[in-house]
Order: sequence, then C-alpha cells, then structure tokens
Amino acid sequence: MSKAKELGYRPNWRGRVFRRQQTRMIGLVHTDERITYSYGNSNLLGGLIGALHDRSYQLVHVRVAEGGEHTDSLVDARFDGCFVDYFVRDIEIDAIRQAALPAILINAAPKPGFPAVAPDHVEAGRLMGRHLLAHGHRRAAFFRDFHLPGVNHPDFTSEAWVAGLRETFREAGVGDGVIVVRPNREIDLLGRQLSPAFLEAMKSLGALNHSPTALIAESPTHAIDEISWQLPSTGLEAAGSVHVASMVDSPVLKRRSRPVSAIRMPYRMMGELAAKLLIQNIEDDGSIESPDLLPVELIDRHANDGSKH
Repeated sequence: MSKAKELGYRPNWRGRVFRRQQTRMIGLVHTDERITYSYGNSNLLGGLIGALHDRSYQLVHVRVAEGGEHTDSLVDARFDGCFVDYFVRDIEIDAIRQAALPAILINAAPKPGFPAVAPDHVEAGRLMGRHLLAHGHRRAAFFRDFHLPGVNHPDFTSEAWVAGLRETFREAGVGDGVIVVRPNREIDLLGRQLSPAFLEAMKSLGALNHSPTALIAESPTHAIDEISWQLPSTGLEAAGSVHVASMVDSPVLKRRSRPVSAIRMPYRMMGELAAKLLIQNIEDDGSIESPDLLPVELIDRHANDGSKH
C-alpha cells in the first residue's frame, strides 16, 4: 500500500462498483439541515468520515423532505448502507426496509431491525442533577426546544435528560424540583428570533413563588445566547445567584465570564462506533446488536478548579 501511494496509484472506484456490486458509499439520511441533529455536528461527522475513510468508504448526505415525502432516494439507494438521524420518521425507516439497506440509528432509541448508537442520556441527566444538588440548588428549570405549531420532532434526548434529573432530585429527598419549560416560538415567528420566546418564558419563572435557582439549556447556544444574555432582564437573580448549565458541552463555553457547566457527549466515539458497526453489517452480511450506551462526563465550570465528575 505504501508503494502504491508513493507511485501515486489511486483505486478506480467506478470499476470496483461494477465488479463487486458495491458503491463504497454510505448515506447519512437527514431531513431538514436546520433541525437535523447530526448534520452540523463536526465531531460526530469527523468520527463517521474518519472511520469510513479508514475502510475505503465515502459518506454522502441523503436529504429527504421533512414531512417524509420523496423517499425515492432511499428505495432506489445508490449506496451500500446508511446512518439514520433521529429526526427521520417511520416513513423513511419503512423505505430503508424496502430497499433492504443495512442501517444504524444515531443518537436514538433502537427500532426492530435497526440497532442504535447513543450516549447514556439518562445518566447525563443524573450527573447534571447531582451537580446542581452539590452546589445547593433544589429547584431547576429545564428549557426544552422551542414549541412551534405543526412541528413535533422526537424528543428522545430531552425526555431522557429530564428523567435522569427528576430521578436524582427525588432520590435526594427534594421532590420533583424540575420545571420543564418550552419557549413558544410563535411570540416572534416573523422575526425568526428565539430571544423573545426565551425572555417571556424566563419572566414567567421569575413570577413564581419559588422560582428556580438553576437554569438548564439543551444546547450551548441556548445557554449563552438566550438564557445567560436574557437573565438580567428577568428578575430571576433578585434572590441570589442563578446557576446556568447546558446539557451539551462546547469549546465556546470555556470563554464565558458567566460559568456554564455542561455534559461532554462522546460525539466522535459515537461516529466511529456507528461506522464500525455498519461496515461490519455490510461486509459480514449479518445482524448486529445495539452496543451499550456510551459514557458521558460532567464539566463543572462552577467549581474553582473546573473539575470533572
């Protein structure tokens, strides 16, 4: 192989397709690029692309309509297998079954015949709950993705996070100290801005008799651009310091004056493992099982030493 590289040899992929009846292409099925989980995650994509490249496969994006129409690209698949983003609905799953395509679900619960690779989101909720309790917080608000009529995306991660949070609070004997908030995007639908919706939701929390002292965002963007930025205008900090956290970590959180603790998700590991399992399925032509849920890690930026738990 090193001699071939030295001589500048490159395989003829078109010839291999005809000879082996393989395209060496793997599809990443997603719906709308603005809402699809894996589409813009560089670590996850890096894990997928790197692991596939090591085995001489290429990743191609396969976009289907958000409502599930136009599944011809799946039924007439010109790739050997696919990764399925968790926003993709049953109509796409049925099309993949019809095409007899090997498939792996990413960051989702497994379905019959479709193994899944995902982090332990319930444990992520538990870690966040223990973190808040350790810092003296007994009442928290969890901000789910915005509400918009006609949009009903699956909430696999959110439901697991909330379940872990509530379980930890109950075990600590403080009852159900988690308030679930869903900002209403209709408040500024024409302007395409989330900020007014978050501001309105946070003001409603400030009006409660026992307002939360911890605010948990689903994403770093919501933690920084919505919750932290809007906080001075809500009245929530009148009674003392409010703890802001994110269920997903990002390098941008390191550079903020207000500390934002977060959960580090194993995105690259998820991509690498999904690629390994899919290639195994394609080349061995056998069924595979979902692996164990991947470990998660809490980054405590509210501690003086920024310790990990």
